Amino acid sequence: MPYLTVQEIETIAERIVRAYHRYCAQQNRKLTRIDPEIVTSNVLGLQIAYHKLSRFGHVLGLTCMLPVAIQVFDDVEHPVYAPLDGRTVFVDESLRSENANIGRHNFTLMHEACHLVYGMLYPETYLGVQLRRVYYSLRFAPRNVTPDWEEWRTNMLASAVLMPKDLILQYMREYGLGKKMRMVNRIFAARQYEAFSQIADKMGVSKTALAIRMKQLGLVDRNDLNNPYSLIDICCDETDR
Repeated sequence: MPYLTVQEIETIAERIVRAYHRYCAQQNRKLTRIDPEIVTSNVLGLQIAYHKLSRFGHVLGLTCMLPVAIQVFDDVEHPVYAPLDGRTVFVDESLRSENANIGRHNFTLMHEACHLVYGMLYPETYLGVQLRRVYYSLRFAPRNVTPDWEEWRTNMLASAVLMPKDLILQYMREYGLGKKMRMVNRIFAARQYEAFSQIADKMGVSKTALAIRMKQLGLVDRNDLNNPYSLIDICCDETDR
């Protein structure tokens, strides 16, 4: 796989999003979010299949660029092998249950589809063993593992497709956030945080994914989503000096 800059990844995403806009216009669909099922099936021409992908639920999605048989656990007591044909994404069936996290479903599906996008765009770089690699999305990322360039760029592309800058800015204006947020912080910027949360729901993404994307785009100065009291920690550190 050739080295891709962030801007090159953004350009690929923009092409996909433009195609999605054209599809929605043809279907007279109002565009309120990027639907990954429509992108995968109707824009990219790929297939989606739902199975129980692991016995204990740790695998959320997977795909491969060549035909391969994957063990699935739809009947936990009698697992079978299901064919994966090189143009299909498998998603764990738990992600479409009534209580499932829609953001996790959408990102998992788009992430796996984006692996196949790279395979279609750069087929000459996916040869031999690399072509037969099965790509997994896990419920819990393993710790202390060397960063995977393949997974990083796939996350970048999935984020850029699901959360186009123009759509984020549109909702920021609608929810009174202007062109840039000072911080994502539920304690010290509660009103802005509530608007931010509503935007995440509107776009069908998790707050974590949206905060990361907005930080990358320069649409928010501070991301205190995981530690809203980090602002106090900084102030205390500066006072102690």
